[in-house]
Amino acid sequence: MKAIGVRARAVLAALAVALPLAVEAQVALGDFYQFQTRFGEVQIVGGEVDQYVSFAGTMRDDLYAPSQSILGGFAIASSAEDWVLLRQNNNGNGCFGVHVLLRVDASGLTASPPFGHCEATVRDVRVYPGRIELELSSPGQTGAEAFSFDGREVRSASGTLRSDPVPAGAGPDVLRWLGLHPFAPFDMMAERARFAQIMPENRIWGLANHVAHGSQTRQEGDWVIGSGCLFSDCAYNARGFWALRISDGAAGAAILGGSTTLYGAAESDPILRRAISELGR
Repeated sequence: MKAIGVRARAVLAALAVALPLAVEAQVALGDFYQFQTRFGEVQIVGGEVDQYVSFAGTMRDDLYAPSQSILGGFAIASSAEDWVLLRQNNNGNGCFGVHVLLRVDASGLTASPPFGHCEATVRDVRVYPGRIELELSSPGQTGAEAFSFDGREVRSASGTLRSDPVPAGAGPDVLRWLGLHPFAPFDMMAERARFAQIMPENRIWGLANHVAHGSQTRQEGDWVIGSGCLFSDCAYNARGFWALRISDGAAGAAILGGSTTLYGAAESDPILRRAISELGR
């Protein structure tokens, strides 16, 4: 894939050890497609949509989002690593944006699991030897939540975020979505991990966008079902469908457009096949 044209280029900022720096006053966050670290260049590559991260000329297909940007880079001159902060967006009307931290050193690039909330903004950045801390605003609250990344795991006050989150389960993990907007599950990493068992990561983003315009979820037998359409293409039958089975947590999904692609239980379960057929009429 070719690199996207550069929006801007920034010099890596050197931050003082353990000195809390207010972003608004001292850390200039930007919106970059290329960023030069001491160990190689980090780039966002791809097209206007479907974007990946490349480091030192090698694309990382595990670092995908419909659109991404580099907010900035941070380092201590005496430390053996640089830090790069990414923001990933789904390009839809739902809330599906997250932050990712990259540790870059002589051995390569290591990415954190996604963290934060789509409406969160960076309030503060602190860099220590071998570790970086971010404070993100808490939507709907007056305080902020701190996240720490050491190149292995992200920690917050609420616990450690796994790089391989455990998929959501059955029973209450399914029923909690009943009556909510069909986009709601995609804000939770455990639910995205559930869908990752039946479909590629980039199709999860696509499914989320295809239910961004929809009514509340419903129950049919053993299934909680959500469906909707793309905001801009509802009239053209660009629709999405997902279903979670209450008894065992199994998932099924479908994306409808010029053709229909089925995933998981949607390929064979008669209740889901009928619901998808009715959706496409």
